[in-house]
Amino acid sequence: MLEILRWVLGVPLLAFLLYAPGAVVLNSLMSRSPARHLFAGVDEWIFTAVLVSFLTTGLAGFILAEVGLFRWWLLALLVLFVSVLVGVTLGQVGMRIGKLVRLLLPPSAYPQRAADRRQTRAKQAALLGLIVLGAILYSRPSEMLRGALDSGAYVNGGVAIARSGSILQRDVLMRELDNDKGEVKQLTLDLNPDRFTLDTLRMPAFYVLDKKAALILPQHYSLYPAWVAVGYSLFGIWGALYMTPLITLLSVLAVYFFARRALGEWAALVGLLLLILCPVTIWFARYPVSEDITALLAFSSFFAFGRMVKLANEKEVGVSTEPAGALDVVSAETARTRWAAFWGVVAGVSLGQIALARPDFIFFLAPVPLYLIYWRIARKWQRPYTFFALSLGTVLMLYGLHFAFYGFAYTLDLYHNVILNLRRLWGPLLLAFYVGAFFLIAIDRLYPRLKPLWVRIDGLAVKYRWAWAGAIILGLAAYFLYKYVYQPWQPNIRFDSAGNPIPQAIPTTWESYIGAPIDEGAHYNLVRVGWYLSPLGMVLGVAGLFRWVWGRLSAATGLFFGSFLVLGFVFIQETYTEAHYIYTMRRFVPVILPALILGTAWACSFIWSRLRPRMVGYALAGTLVLGLSIFFMYTDRVIVPHIEEQGAVAQLDDLAGRFPPKSVLLFSNERDEPYVVATPLQYIYGIDSFVVKPSYPQVNNTVLNGVVKRWQSQGYKVWVLMSANGGKLNLPDFSLKAEGNWEYRVPEFEQLRIQKPTNVSEAFLPFGIYSLEPKVPAPAGPFHIDIGDMDYPYLVAGFNKQERDSATSQYWRWTGEQAIMRVPWATEPAGTTYVSGTVKLRLRPETPSPSGQPLRTVPVTVTVTLDNTPIGDVLVQPGTAFTDYTLTVPAGIPKVEADPENALLRIKAPTWSGRAAGISGDARVLGVQIDDVEINR
Repeated sequence: MLEILRWVLGVPLLAFLLYAPGAVVLNSLMSRSPARHLFAGVDEWIFTAVLVSFLTTGLAGFILAEVGLFRWWLLALLVLFVSVLVGVTLGQVGMRIGKLVRLLLPPSAYPQRAADRRQTRAKQAALLGLIVLGAILYSRPSEMLRGALDSGAYVNGGVAIARSGSILQRDVLMRELDNDKGEVKQLTLDLNPDRFTLDTLRMPAFYVLDKKAALILPQHYSLYPAWVAVGYSLFGIWGALYMTPLITLLSVLAVYFFARRALGEWAALVGLLLLILCPVTIWFARYPVSEDITALLAFSSFFAFGRMVKLANEKEVGVSTEPAGALDVVSAETARTRWAAFWGVVAGVSLGQIALARPDFIFFLAPVPLYLIYWRIARKWQRPYTFFALSLGTVLMLYGLHFAFYGFAYTLDLYHNVILNLRRLWGPLLLAFYVGAFFLIAIDRLYPRLKPLWVRIDGLAVKYRWAWAGAIILGLAAYFLYKYVYQPWQPNIRFDSAGNPIPQAIPTTWESYIGAPIDEGAHYNLVRVGWYLSPLGMVLGVAGLFRWVWGRLSAATGLFFGSFLVLGFVFIQETYTEAHYIYTMRRFVPVILPALILGTAWACSFIWSRLRPRMVGYALAGTLVLGLSIFFMYTDRVIVPHIEEQGAVAQLDDLAGRFPPKSVLLFSNERDEPYVVATPLQYIYGIDSFVVKPSYPQVNNTVLNGVVKRWQSQGYKVWVLMSANGGKLNLPDFSLKAEGNWEYRVPEFEQLRIQKPTNVSEAFLPFGIYSLEPKVPAPAGPFHIDIGDMDYPYLVAGFNKQERDSATSQYWRWTGEQAIMRVPWATEPAGTTYVSGTVKLRLRPETPSPSGQPLRTVPVTVTVTLDNTPIGDVLVQPGTAFTDYTLTVPAGIPKVEADPENALLRIKAPTWSGRAAGISGDARVLGVQIDDVEINR
């Protein structure tokens, strides 16, 4: 009931945050400078109101999180205060509630002729239908609460902001870890201090900023997590997850309204349809990373920047004559300038907020200095441009403060190699800077003499548009043909980290252009983009962009096109991220994919508007759009039904509910797997969680034993969660009491580097849950371990996760080259040698193949060692089922293991790989399968 009430109250509040500030700004400005027809319909007015509200609320929430005061009610009060302040000052309505409320009303429908009104209704119905379609396709977000991935880090960081009110997180138990005793090294992740600015991670993506002050700093930029915090504050964890689909829906609308101004309504609608159906859009509409908020901010800035430039240069239809009758020239000019300044502020704030969302914001801003320099040198600077520059500069100043306090480590670590390379080129770069600065100043000072030259250059640019536009088109065509058509067929020359050449493993085929295997490396990036747009979509998209350059490229659209060129060149050359698909496509989401899709729509517009007879043009354009839609939906057939990490929320809720207040969870497992679960337990559920980081034999159990005792003395209940190889944790003064098990079992889209993924696999991460009790003696009788069934305390190293042949069969495990088990084994009275006994192992060489033919063709020789002394070999024949093998252990074997009651049993086997054998994609290096161990002493 409380959850329902939360949504009932939260939805109107979210609607207020996303509408009220913008509506008040637009209506207040309209009352001062009537200009209703500067909006191309009520829908554009509403989108603008939402955009201004989004910018206002996001900036307010971001600042509150920076200063440690983020609370949903405080955010709502701040937004309300800003809205009232704008209404009172700009709208001049005083503190009269009725007039303030009327500032929230959208404008009435514009008067139109009957024929135009029918067409407008058809377009608005199409737009509404596409919005509903997008809402349906994006309506089930990924349950990405897990740690050790960027996506989960964003959600964890955002929820942590909502829970604590601050970007920085306080971690008292982390502060108490004694670095001199080695506790920090055991329970945190250390980084190379020569490479990283902050050299310790509490968990992946969470720096230890200041240990003495107990401060933890999330790595990523904080604007997107601030919006996640808004969703969590209003609706709980599902609100946090649903912020991504909401932001994506706004981002595709930003693309649409930009395109409607640049290309016309029908082309924009076609582009919106294709963008909504695009598999990449659907994937990232559900997958929480910052690319979608970047796309929203980028295209909002392109949209607003175009409006500003056109109004400043009087290239849009003038102001409305309602309601005050005809306006004189001065009033009309004032209104035009004010609205141009308004769009300048929107463009500057939108563009600037990208710097609060992503560290690669510089690529989006790349064309801006050229505009500023040109406006100044050519003396074309106008008042709206000042508003644009001041707004952008103000947000960038805020970024500077954020960088100094929060973003410095992440940014410097991310650009470490770039900074080093720039420093190595300090001489030429400084020379270029000084010469360039002197050159610009000289040109600016000589403007009176150069003014005729500027006028002539402007005239030549207009007169010879065909020349420079043609040059751009030829350059783009050459680049596209080289990267998409020619280069993929050339040898793929790559080198490993040691400088050794990597031979090309997969030859290019024509099928590679639609998703068949292709070799690894950035050599084929543009081909892989075509996996999701189709070769036809790539050709149409580029052709449409050529048409755009030829007829529509102007100062108003130059910001968009310049950003597209810079981003395209950077990320087509190298994506600078994990090179598996569909994840790597995130680099193309903000600008490149929308640009190609809009190019496709503009190419189709040429066909339906220019081809004669007209019906043939309509039919051909419709066929192309339908064909691309079918291609998208064919890929969507796998993506739409799939929910990444589905079930994670319920599973983690269940796990968190098992532990009482004031608990500490100690995870013991291999590599990064424990962080998948430990991170959300720490930052979403507020349960202190630590991961034993070192593997055996680097783990120091004596140090960890002391940490656990300190936690217990402080009143904490300590729990141990173990998975494969969790037995590396062996606390000298404690025994483990089994308290049940738990599984993280979720679907995950396959992550392929060489071909277009189409399959869904299952991620399986099991844990045994143990409480701690005082040390009890090891059992004196026979000792039996059912491998795969709560065997975690005995698995020290070299074991894989448990597997089974079917849903009803018993679990077993693969070993690696060497697997180490901890088993109880008594010693002779002197304590230096072991007593005699037997070891019985149940082994199998492989999982039986469906054909019945053995996959391993030679016998597997398994060598068994007690501590450091070999006790015998076992010969496992190819194709055999699980079989018991018994080895006799003589008395007198020297004891090496420090544990007085246990010995280390080492199982060595020759390794084998399904991928290397060419029978599967499993790249694990595997030894032998083990199902059971029995010890008789």
